[in-house]
Amino acid sequence: MALLPCTKCHTAPRMSSRRDRCARCDPLCRECEIRTRNGASHYCRVCQAARRRGWYRTDAANRAARLASNKAGNDALRAEMVAAYGGRCACPGCEITEQAFLTVDHIENDGAEHRKNIRRFGGIQFYRYLREQGFPQDRYQLLCWNCNLAKHIYGICPHATL
Repeated sequence: MALLPCTKCHTAPRMSSRRDRCARCDPLCRECEIRTRNGASHYCRVCQAARRRGWYRTDAANRAARLASNKAGNDALRAEMVAAYGGRCACPGCEITEQAFLTVDHIENDGAEHRKNIRRFGGIQFYRYLREQGFPQDRYQLLCWNCNLAKHIYGICPHATL
């Protein structure tokens, strides 16, 4: 089927042959006919998201590539966070530097309340929040999992009493 020129501006169409107008003249979504197209896309944000979800679910190679890309980005953000807070457990007497064992600790022990207030519940969401805030040093510290758990249960880490 031949592409017809736009009936309004008479330029060659940039959209498929299903339409007789180009994307500049007719910014409707192909699927739902809403006039909220996403940039140069032929689809609105809702339809574009639905198409991407379908593509993500059905194509195993693309899904694996997307998961690998997300993991690499998340690992880089975690490494950035660990480096920003010194790269080792802040507890005196603890020498843990292994990134897998290090966690962010709220110095004032108000972590649950704080995460509820900012509506970011932990993990990568919380690391993004810390980066947006410039990795504040006055409210957070890096502790190994053992020190963090001991601080939670006993109120103080056993290393601090030695």
